[in-house]
Amino acid sequence: MTAAKAAGLHCVVVPNPITRHLPLDHADWRVESLEELSLSDVIARSGG
Repeated sequence: MTAAKAAGLHCVVVPNPITRHLPLDHADWRVESLEELSLSDVIARSGG
């Protein structure tokens, strides 16, 4: 996430059991599973 944001990229995070408790505040979008979104959702959310 940090590298993606530093590169100016839109960042979607899907935490796993280890990263679930980390602060992921810089992500543009946090989902619990990739089943929650479609490619069109990601494109719309990223302004593309």
